[in-house]
Amino acid sequence: SPWPWRAAAYLVTRALAGALTLVGLVAAVALGGVLAVVLVGLPLLVLTALAGIPVARLERHRLRLVEGGPAPARPVRQPPATGPWP
Repeated sequence: SPWPWRAAAYLVTRALAGALTLVGLVAAVALGGVLAVVLVGLPLLVLTALAGIPVARLERHRLRLVEGGPAPARPVRQPPATGPWP
């Protein structure tokens, strides 16, 4: 069965992808924080926060390669049917 090899490849590549993501995140936050003094860094900080969206899509794609089935596209809780006040 190729499953153990796919799982091992997933773990190894996740460590590499995690390290690269961490370095990029720290660099973007540091640069955005320094440049926020002149208001140039504020859009960079917003883009840094939004960078999690494509990273999550990539991670779901990688998980799909290991699991063989579709991963949930958007794990969002549904609001109660009765509304905010019971």
